[in-house]
Amino acid sequence: MSTLNETICRNYWNAKLDEHFYTSKFPYNQNFFDKGDKGHLCINTRLPKDVVLLINKLTNENSYNKYVFFSSIVQLLQKNYSDEEIVSVGIIPFFDKNQNLLRCDIDIKGSDFLKDIIEKMKKEMVQSEEMNSNFFEEVIENKNINKSEILSTICIYNIKSEIIVKKFLSDINFVFNEHGSNIDLKLFYSTNKYTSSYIKELIDNFICTVKRCLSDLRKNALNINVLSETQQKKVERFSTSHYDFNNQNELLLDSFEEQVKINPNNIAVMDSLNSLTYKKLDTKSSQLAHYIVEKHSNASNIGVLMDSTVNFVISVLAIMKAGKAFVPININYPKVRVKKIIFDADINIVITESFQECNVKNLNIEEINLDEYNNDYKNENFKNQDIAYLIYTSGTTGSPKGVAVSYKALSKTIVWRKEFYNLTKKNSTLLTVINSFDAFFGGLFSSLTSGSSVHLVKECEMKDTQFLNKLITKQQITHLYGTPSLIEEIVKYFKKNIVKTITIGGDYPTKTIIRECKNRGIELYNEYGPTECTILSTIYKFSRNSSILIGKPICDTEILILNNNQNICPVNVPGELYISGERLAYGYWKDQTLTSQNFLSLNSKKFFKTGDLAKWTSDGNIKLLGRKDSQHKINGYRVEIDEIENILNEHYLINSVKVIIKEYSANKKQIIAFYTSDFFVDNNKLVSYLEKYLPKYMMPGKFIRLKEIPLTNAGKIDEKQLLNINLSIKNQRKKAPYTVIQKEILAIWMKYLDNYNISITDDFFEIGGDSLKAIQVANAISEKYDISINYMYKYRTIEKISAQINPTHPGIKKRLSNKLEDLFQGFENLEADKFLIEKNLNEEYREYKNSVQNIKTPLINKNFEHILLLGGNGFLGIYLLNNLLNLNVPSITLIIRGKNNQHALNRVKKSYKFYFNREIPENLLAKLTVISGDISKEKLGLSKKDYMYYSQSIDCIINSAAFVKHFGEYKNFYNINVIGTKNIVRFALNGLSKKLIHISTTSVGEGVIEGVNSLLFTEDKMDLNQSIDDYYIATKLESEKVIVKEKDRLDYQILRIGNLMFDSNSGKFQENIEDNAFYRNIRAYINLNFIPKSSERNLNFTFVNEAAEAIMLLFQKRYLNKKVFHLYNPNEISFDKFLQYLRIYYPDIQSIQYKELLEFIIKNIDKSEKRHYIDDLLAYLDLDRKTFTKTVSDKTCHILSECGFKWSMIDNKKIENMVEYCKKIEFLP
Repeated sequence: MSTLNETICRNYWNAKLDEHFYTSKFPYNQNFFDKGDKGHLCINTRLPKDVVLLINKLTNENSYNKYVFFSSIVQLLQKNYSDEEIVSVGIIPFFDKNQNLLRCDIDIKGSDFLKDIIEKMKKEMVQSEEMNSNFFEEVIENKNINKSEILSTICIYNIKSEIIVKKFLSDINFVFNEHGSNIDLKLFYSTNKYTSSYIKELIDNFICTVKRCLSDLRKNALNINVLSETQQKKVERFSTSHYDFNNQNELLLDSFEEQVKINPNNIAVMDSLNSLTYKKLDTKSSQLAHYIVEKHSNASNIGVLMDSTVNFVISVLAIMKAGKAFVPININYPKVRVKKIIFDADINIVITESFQECNVKNLNIEEINLDEYNNDYKNENFKNQDIAYLIYTSGTTGSPKGVAVSYKALSKTIVWRKEFYNLTKKNSTLLTVINSFDAFFGGLFSSLTSGSSVHLVKECEMKDTQFLNKLITKQQITHLYGTPSLIEEIVKYFKKNIVKTITIGGDYPTKTIIRECKNRGIELYNEYGPTECTILSTIYKFSRNSSILIGKPICDTEILILNNNQNICPVNVPGELYISGERLAYGYWKDQTLTSQNFLSLNSKKFFKTGDLAKWTSDGNIKLLGRKDSQHKINGYRVEIDEIENILNEHYLINSVKVIIKEYSANKKQIIAFYTSDFFVDNNKLVSYLEKYLPKYMMPGKFIRLKEIPLTNAGKIDEKQLLNINLSIKNQRKKAPYTVIQKEILAIWMKYLDNYNISITDDFFEIGGDSLKAIQVANAISEKYDISINYMYKYRTIEKISAQINPTHPGIKKRLSNKLEDLFQGFENLEADKFLIEKNLNEEYREYKNSVQNIKTPLINKNFEHILLLGGNGFLGIYLLNNLLNLNVPSITLIIRGKNNQHALNRVKKSYKFYFNREIPENLLAKLTVISGDISKEKLGLSKKDYMYYSQSIDCIINSAAFVKHFGEYKNFYNINVIGTKNIVRFALNGLSKKLIHISTTSVGEGVIEGVNSLLFTEDKMDLNQSIDDYYIATKLESEKVIVKEKDRLDYQILRIGNLMFDSNSGKFQENIEDNAFYRNIRAYINLNFIPKSSERNLNFTFVNEAAEAIMLLFQKRYLNKKVFHLYNPNEISFDKFLQYLRIYYPDIQSIQYKELLEFIIKNIDKSEKRHYIDDLLAYLDLDRKTFTKTVSDKTCHILSECGFKWSMIDNKKIENMVEYCKKIEFLP
């Protein structure tokens, strides 16, 4: 027994169970859920005498304990069965009087010999015994752990009492007992989890493993085949083709032409608008083939960008006849993806239809008149080994990868399918498969080579189950081919027993499909096969009660299921599925590295490494268990997780990403993206971003922001923990609300997050909250309690938010009512106050105007050599960049957030094209440098070398970088707006003398100043002790103070911008329009059909293009240093005038008084149909009395006027531009 310190022992077992909580196990071969405990059975066997002699020889010569030896063999066998890094076994220590269990974990490496494994096991057993089994039991009890979770396999030696043995029964118990010169093995097993045949094979494999290990001690243990000869032969029999066929050398095009001769007038292909006979299809495809050879003889690969129509089939056949490879391209792919495929496949000709031209607009467009070409074509130079097609699938690099398949492989597959399904001219097939997937061509060519007809449906038609059922009845469809999710929607509504056969692929069928097919006498087949293996590799026919399997290998197919060491897995043991045969693809187009990684040579044969986990069932079928790597099938689509991750990693706000597939049930899977970011990222914006690059079926269903991605002790991403994050909401010990306020807030969170398992300590943004929901939830809470939206960002949990609430402070309804009461009862006082305010301000304003007339400043320009623009990717920043590019400035540098310099440059180019509808001109691009950096970080996020270089070369900085939002986490505002400004000032004072142009906002003059009712905010005022709740405004004021603090050492201008609005010429507004309060309010008013009047304020429109122009004029002036300017369009318009312009588009919109607005909100706040727009109004409605601020810009306007600049008037045309743009992007109705 152990004499070690108790704390050491407890810490040892705690650490062991924390590091490797889940134990390895021999894989179950029975579904034990909901079966109840059926107990254990035992199979007895006596080890062969020759094996016992070998064991005795080894243990005697090396002084090995037999218990250690047997435990080591069990661990080795378990390693082969489970493929776990760490394998575990339970033991009973030699000297433990209490006969408690201990767990021993060892890591078996590929380089280990048997002796190494025995030494590891010996060391682990000794250490475990030293740490005392009593403490192991104590830790298990304290952690409330079910022992079966951490001890699945137990090894017992020389304990003959069955009473004691049964005390320790687990999933599998190896019990070894010596009887004289014999050794007996009793193997107890859980009948819930294992069958007797599985256990008998396990015993045979155990004995075989002992023999092979001891017969060659110089062989690496993991290279030893653990299968008995009987099971080896069984697996070999399972691995080879179970389906033969006759015409193995028949070629696809020859078979088609044979059908043209036999059935020239039969319908070959049909879509919803057109149909062609075999003869007509042959004629048109031959004419197009002539065109291809005459006009594009040098083309190797030809793209086909069409929906599933008759024209698509003509094109594909023509390309094949011309001896070229066709490349199908999905019409719904994002343009970026289409361009990548065209570029990667070396495509210079794409066959498409006129309405699809926008997807290939960079190519020359040529219309084809087929009648000009010969209608009889045969390619005499055709080679069976030529590439027939390239199919592009999801790629791990973020780009799709092209799989190259030969005519021979395609022909063999098609001929086999035709014979297997016994297709004839009496059959008609309906294809409900997208034509960019290889499964489509399996159904298409099998029909066209058998004389049957094939019916095509477009992607949009696939969703119309009523249309499909009518089509099945009308066209007497006998064979239906599609994905399980679509077939399930169709099969339930079959009116007649017309369909004889249904073939599914891409995913498993539901029990509904199996049941409905059986009830209707329909044969249901499942085809499995990666694109790399030419359409299909296995097939399975379902019966009423059959398991969901992928079946057995088809013609010319050999399948192996191997573990990580490429040893053959026993029957019922999972491993990776490898496929061989003459129908394998050549590999990946122009990617030899990826080809060599996935197409391997095993036993002198070429195998494709599928990445699919599978196992052999006892009857020789294959059960698919999921993906070993990151590829998955969802609703029949192949999804590459790495591609999603790589594209998300390109997002400038995201630091790291891990995407997983969450499987809720056999037929319900969801893509979940976990990410880390220094900023809150709106989920809707992530979706919008991904939609530009990914198909819809690859779009994550959830985005979850984490502080950090969890890692295992080995430094790998802990996917198990990520999977449990989503479950943890349900399974964790929730902290329940303990106050009335918490209960009320919890009810609101549950409603808006649609989640009924929330703890009061849950972070709002980690359980599904986003900026929109934050507004909705804050408004809902504020109906009763006085909180602002920033509470959601600052405090984040129900517990912390509730602690900030003062229940005596009224909610929004009461505050609205109080405001109304003030308006009614204090009208005369308010008017008197307003008179005094205006009088005081007018007197001060008169003095200010007089001082403006005396300004006399020489307006001489200073020429800068190298300008640094910060924030050049933002709304104002991109307009500044456009102006700077046209200035006589030799060098312009931008610092932009990005993964690298190229990524940063791409972001700028993308923004420039968005705002100006053109690329940056090449001649101007030459003087532009874009580098990846971050102003909130030390040295602006630059390397030391770059920082020093730019410190010595830049002579002017324009800082338009800012974190501009109305709500959010304070640290995000502070990091960019304050820390960022401090870093910029530090940079400006380092090296070469630099002028700093700092962009701020006129809103810094707003807020509450104690004892001050009104304020004239001029360019000369800054810190007035104003209290500001808005994080953006508060941090911008702080940034101004940072600059002014260095006024003795720094040349600067502070340019405060007014209400920045759309481009006065185009009406285009910021890309993230949803973040703008003014626009959201206008949208709300339009949808509610009214606009409130304001007697205090007019509307300010500071047009972005004019603001940028004004900045260009001011920053170049040599003598306008250490000044503050207000770039604020003084030509404001009243609400009534704005309403007049809006009525051109929205004639029913009314003008209401401010008090009527408050009455409307009180009356309708509980009405769901109007709540969305009321939430927008409440988010920006300020009911608290503030110091009335009148911002003026006469001084700035005077100087701008001297420079020849004048702000434009707001007129009908400009409002028309604004509305038209908003309608175009569907922001306004």
